[in-house]
Amino acid sequence: MFIKTEGHEAHFFGTPADFNGISRAIRKCKLGATIRLPLEKNQAGLTSLNIACTSGVGSIGLRNPDAFIMYPERSRNLLSPCFAMPTETQPGSVFFISRLQIDFLQALEDDSLDVVLHVSPT
Repeated sequence: MFIKTEGHEAHFFGTPADFNGISRAIRKCKLGATIRLPLEKNQAGLTSLNIACTSGVGSIGLRNPDAFIMYPERSRNLLSPCFAMPTETQPGSVFFISRLQIDFLQALEDDSLDVVLHVSPT
């Protein structure tokens, strides 16, 4: 999996298994902990995706050399399904995780990035 940014969006490129791994990390991350998922090398230079569960406000963004998803513990069970997908999801499928369209994400910090999931072949 790799991530690149365009404007106010973080574009995640990966297989259904990659996205299910993010979903699983969100579900399993304990309050105050961080789970680090390695990323493929690409032009953006990002090396990992850090998943962190907080007691405060959440945010999605970049802090070179890492991308991060920080979320309040109360939204764990709402955020996790946003990344989950069946293994037979067609390559080329695109999914949007936008603060404007998903109510519970409006609680994220104002500078949080929207996320676009691009499904790649396995």
